[in-house]
Amino acid sequence: MNKGVVALVTVLLLGAVLTEIALAGMFVVYVLNTSSFGLRSSSVALAAAQSGVDDALLQLVRNKDYVGSYSLLPSLDTTVDVVNAGLPCGSVLPILPKSVTITSKGIAGLQRRKLQADVVVDCATGEVRVVSIKEISAI
Repeated sequence: MNKGVVALVTVLLLGAVLTEIALAGMFVVYVLNTSSFGLRSSSVALAAAQSGVDDALLQLVRNKDYVGSYSLLPSLDTTVDVVNAGLPCGSVLPILPKSVTITSKGIAGLQRRKLQADVVVDCATGEVRVVSIKEISAI
């Protein structure tokens, strides 16, 4: 009877150790998978935000006085805001360049990325020149 009790305790201990090792392995795989998925989602959100900036630049090339807020790529939840700071090009001083701020936010999964582009539009020639594009807080 002693041999049976010892064997039972040994089997239970080995089973518990193997269960712990399996659970730890599953946790490590979960963490690695989640982190790589988060990195991928972050890259997709940044690409969506960049596409929003590019689309807004195209809108400004077509119409120098464009102002608006719209959604681009609804499946990725991308929003674009174009804010003109200054007078419209056909106003009193049509030769002065005007500054425009483009804000684009891309969301993919739980990741949010937001870009802000500062642009100068030359009213006389119609040239649209990007001064800077920077990532800002997406809160």
